[in-house]
Amino acid sequence: MMKILKEDVINTAELLFKKHGYLDVTIQDIADTYGVAKGSIYKFFFVKRSTF
Repeated sequence: MMKILKEDVINTAELLFKKHGYLDVTIQDIADTYGVAKGSIYKFFFVKRSTF
């Protein structure tokens, strides 16, 4: 099982936002990058806005 760090999630979110635009990226998209459930991302951030 991969350990996900908050800093890694932030970096991934920033890359996805730059590539697809903020409005087109979902928490599920970020979770899919790691192959985990959305809940694994929500443990770091309650809302998408918190990622930037």
